[in-house]
Amino acid sequence: MFGLIQKTDRWLARLDLVLAGTAAAFIPVMMLLSSVDVVMRYALNSPIAWAYDLITNYLLVASFFFGLSYTLRMNHHICVDFFARMIPTRAYHWFMATGCLAAAVIFAYVSWYGLRDAIHAWTHDEVAFGVLIWPMWPAKAVIPIGMAPLALRCLHRAIAHAVFSPDQAAQAKFGLRLDQHAEVEV
Repeated sequence: MFGLIQKTDRWLARLDLVLAGTAAAFIPVMMLLSSVDVVMRYALNSPIAWAYDLITNYLLVASFFFGLSYTLRMNHHICVDFFARMIPTRAYHWFMATGCLAAAVIFAYVSWYGLRDAIHAWTHDEVAFGVLIWPMWPAKAVIPIGMAPLALRCLHRAIAHAVFSPDQAAQAKFGLRLDQHAEVEV
């Protein structure tokens, strides 16, 4: 079982890196496009009319959703672990397995619903009107593309927590150790 978890983790890690790299590439594109738009607007009185629509409907949404699974893999999501430190280790892993499984189901549903919505937008030629006519299916397809890997990552974590190994190296590899979460002082 541990070998399957490792193989799945490697496959998900590759997918996470591709999506997170894409999200990271969109950020400087948004910054550059916004900067050029501001210069063109105020210096030349000729703004880039389509810049706002491209940034808000496509690039910003993709930057958010494409980074979700990678963020979970790196343990950078917010984690409230006050009570987790007070329960036995085995119980902690069973609670985490249950929570990750519930999250996987919810994220899979969001992904499925998003896919249906994107297909509907494609088949019905949904568009957003502005200076340009933008097809809406790519903006809607970003949601299942980002949420499906997150659902798979949560399912992977649920299984890893359920077959918990006391081996500290194995726990660290899959982000299962409680002390791996970032400490934040309030």
